[in-house]
Amino acid sequence: MSDASDPTVSLVIATHNRCERLPELLEAVLPEAAIEIIVVVNACRDGSLELLEERAKEECRLRPLFVGEPGQTRALQAGIERAEGEVILMLDDDVLPEPGLVEGHARHHAGSDEIVVVVGYMPVSRPSKRRRGEFPLDLYDRDYERTCREYERDPDSILRGMWAGNVSIRRTDCLRVGLRPGAGMPDGYGYHEDRDFGLRCKTAGLRGIFDRRLRARHMYAKTPKAFLRASRNSGATQAAVHAAHAETIGALPEDFFDRTVPLPGRLLVRWARRDALCRPIQALLRAFAGIAGALRLFRVESHVGYVMGTIEQQRGAFSSSRSDKRSFT
Repeated sequence: MSDASDPTVSLVIATHNRCERLPELLEAVLPEAAIEIIVVVNACRDGSLELLEERAKEECRLRPLFVGEPGQTRALQAGIERAEGEVILMLDDDVLPEPGLVEGHARHHAGSDEIVVVVGYMPVSRPSKRRRGEFPLDLYDRDYERTCREYERDPDSILRGMWAGNVSIRRTDCLRVGLRPGAGMPDGYGYHEDRDFGLRCKTAGLRGIFDRRLRARHMYAKTPKAFLRASRNSGATQAAVHAAHAETIGALPEDFFDRTVPLPGRLLVRWARRDALCRPIQALLRAFAGIAGALRLFRVESHVGYVMGTIEQQRGAFSSSRSDKRSFT
């Protein structure tokens, strides 16, 4: 139950080409104690805006908004500028809040002048039965849980490596820092824009708080092909983050990607730095992952998928570094 002294909360969500998921999302967010729910349809014409406008006729707190230029942070910025709440809670459009999420975030911002960014917990929703080709879910889940443990071990890591999707901040502070990527970060649909935002929050004097009790289910889903595309994009923007915030986190080390890969995968990642070897290595790994998945050797499939994803991250980072004349340490 909310307290009268708690600040008001505006829930802001950016959505892109997920019309079929919106009904489930709305059923999860509408019971929450937000004064308004701003859903920003970002540069897509898949029926999302029409669905939201129809639902808004019955739900006065629901406020659809359309932004024609692509980019999640641009869409969120537009929603925040329209918002009226004292606190902004930003959710991804594939994250479903559990009851009391808004109230829990509000309590962290109540009764204190301290400037904070509150990061909630969003465990991956896993199917009851593991199937072939679902290694991206395994890898995402593992990486996310490792990050959460690091948040608890070292609170300074919350803003240094912020994983957004269930994050709140006072509106005045959010507008002061700004959601749009900082100088040197690529605009549009990319990755690690949340880490860029967290680092800029840290530079602006904010403190990060991680609270596992602020739960929301992450309905993560990616095909292996989409996972590899995302990995390459992730590597490119990871390089951009390190270049833009070198004074805070340093330049991206040359062994940043392969140092966490056990042998013999580490050797494959290093050999894949040569353009002539990269494609054959990836083709071999894709075939190996397919065989492992068909034989239901899912741990092997996930390990091979991890090596493939690491190679694509490395390719993206090195490609971005060369084109922008960035250097690695």
